[in-house]
Amino acid sequence: MDRVFRSPRLAALLSVSWLAAILAGCAGETVRQPPPPRLVSPAVPAPQPVEPPKLVEPARPLPVKVALLLPLSGNDANLGRAMLEAAQMALFDIGEDTLTLLPRDTAGGAGAAAGNALEEGAALVLGPVYSADVQAVAPLARAKQVNVIAFSTDRGVAGNGVYLISSTPEEQVQRVMGYAASQGLKRFAVIAPDNAYGSTVIGAAKSAASRLEAIDPAVATYAPNQSSAEALQQALKRLVRGPEPSFDALLIADGGARLKTIAAQLGSANIDPQRIRLLGTALWGGDPDLGREPALVGAWVAGPPPDTLAAFADRFSRLYGRAPPRLAGLAYDAVALAAVLAKAPEGQRFKSEQILNPSGFAGYEGVFRFQRDGVGERALAVLQVEPRGANVVAAAPQSFQAPGN
Repeated sequence: MDRVFRSPRLAALLSVSWLAAILAGCAGETVRQPPPPRLVSPAVPAPQPVEPPKLVEPARPLPVKVALLLPLSGNDANLGRAMLEAAQMALFDIGEDTLTLLPRDTAGGAGAAAGNALEEGAALVLGPVYSADVQAVAPLARAKQVNVIAFSTDRGVAGNGVYLISSTPEEQVQRVMGYAASQGLKRFAVIAPDNAYGSTVIGAAKSAASRLEAIDPAVATYAPNQSSAEALQQALKRLVRGPEPSFDALLIADGGARLKTIAAQLGSANIDPQRIRLLGTALWGGDPDLGREPALVGAWVAGPPPDTLAAFADRFSRLYGRAPPRLAGLAYDAVALAAVLAKAPEGQRFKSEQILNPSGFAGYEGVFRFQRDGVGERALAVLQVEPRGANVVAAAPQSFQAPGN
């Protein structure tokens, strides 16, 4: 069943560049009442009360329709529903009756879901989540001259009207390796699954090493469905080509149970985490138990600013009684961005010139902007894993100093 959500006016919690000025301009005006009559001599008739002028409120423009494409049924229904709930949070916070959300389920086909919303008049598409779904949606939106802000991390689907609001693996690798190099580490190694994600991380690590004038990283891969300790130990041993490792930082491109298994096998592969700094990507994010694995304590991970992300997680948990999944914050930021862009005059809203604002925008996931190739750029922090959480060792920038390429 199609659902439509309209937003009542509530207090804005999202801080967006230049949004405060917009909201300040919307403050209501105070109507001044005429002063009370003065006392005069009986020979002078007392002035009659003056009726204050009546204010005629200008007609509000109709809310702008925005499609929200999410997996609301099937295997990923929990993720999709949580992202929809986060989107509703943003709508209540700063939608201010400017948006009408058109949530559509991509489980039965992202193209059909997008086509339905576009026929209903969607002026912007938010989502979908997966790169294959973005590829199905993009030509339909393009035919209607409607831009897409997708949640995919695949740079290959960006461009020509498609913008990625997610942090890509490439920028995560650049950020964490760049910080490691600034601390004197220049010899890197990578262990990654033998799949598209692993190839992306390996390529990004090689590019980052080149820019940092570091040695080309040693690389080992393993079958993406492989989780046995023995197989992962063998992959680690392929990185050590002598009595001691030839690297001083190891990037592990995995998360969850496999990350912890790899960490537990480091000693067996003659890799001492007290001497070799471990590095991670966003796949490490959202796991509060990382610090319980001793080998991971002290590791550096690139990710969103933890303070704003924690504030979002706290609000979500209080509203819905459970912790949000990793992508929920992006859904909030996407709807909040749409609400800001919708304030532009008709004919200008949601255009590429708006979306490509070089100053960027600020959300729960940190400061972000879009580059001309459609790829998102995010200001990431570097966190250090500790036994009871993570500490920021390099804060995320609060603004962008110059336009992206």
